[in-house]
Amino acid sequence: MFELRKRHNKSLRTVAKATKMSPGIISKVEKGEYDTLCLTRLLRLCKYYEVHIADVITRGEKCNTI
Repeated sequence: MFELRKRHNKSLRTVAKATKMSPGIISKVEKGEYDTLCLTRLLRLCKYYEVHIADVITRGEKCNTI
């Protein structure tokens, strides 16, 4: 997700506000440190970045490191 955020030229705060998540959660997700990312949050991020969840998951990353 870090690459998507940078590609969209968005700050952690901007993404957090738009997805109703804390900047800390977004940061942990990007670093792969958020072990319990629920599907709802992942879908919110995918919707925000306008990407399909399958494209994110099939990039070879573990789901909880997206």
